[in-house]
Amino acid sequence: MTLVKICGNQTPEDIVFAASTGADFVGLVFAKSKRQISIPQAHTMLRSLGEPLESNEFSLPPSVQNNNSTESSWFHQGASVIENYLKIKKPLTVGVFADQPIDQINEIVEELGIDLVQFSGSESWSDCLLVTKQVIKVVHVAETSIASDIEDKIQLEFSIGLGLDSSFGKYGGGSGKSFNWDIAENISDKWPIMLSGGLNSTNVRDAINKVSPWIVDVSSGTEVDGKKDHTLVKKFIDTVRAVDLEV
Repeated sequence: MTLVKICGNQTPEDIVFAASTGADFVGLVFAKSKRQISIPQAHTMLRSLGEPLESNEFSLPPSVQNNNSTESSWFHQGASVIENYLKIKKPLTVGVFADQPIDQINEIVEELGIDLVQFSGSESWSDCLLVTKQVIKVVHVAETSIASDIEDKIQLEFSIGLGLDSSFGKYGGGSGKSFNWDIAENISDKWPIMLSGGLNSTNVRDAINKVSPWIVDVSSGTEVDGKKDHTLVKKFIDTVRAVDLEV
């Protein structure tokens, strides 16, 4: 089943509705963005979702250096861990950060009880190990990129998950613009990926059929005038679930 992340939520009603409609992840943006929320806003929003994942026992993906692991299995194992988390809590909350001090990130996620961290800036892979939560690291795809360029950027043993988004603007993503899905298809053949960038209820069916992403991540495609439109959120999730039933 394709997992769904509804990102850019700005009110308690946004995340409650996403949860009630079947979202697997809800994203809260703490990076500088038109969707950036404050700590007090986040407190109010997260109270509506109950206890954080940290109140349960955690499991880490095994090292690729383990005798039972191979290079190609690293992100598969991470995906399995997150899917086990979803059996405990759904939706999982994802704090989105970009090029912010690690100490600040840790302070925010610990104070709020954020379940997972998403790096959407130019953070190094080793920065993932400095965060107190599991990290999904986003790699940005430029218009001139080719699949081998992107694969060369990916490093193992640092983040639990891998995302691909278009390279646009100061922080490289969150633009609502798509990129060459041929590249995403190539990477997805090797590892489970979170696909972001320009997705909406009109094109997500094609994206799933072509790329077979592990997670589809949407923000602007479920908004009207910069605010969440719950009708569009439901339509997006319903479309993804309909595609899953067709497979």
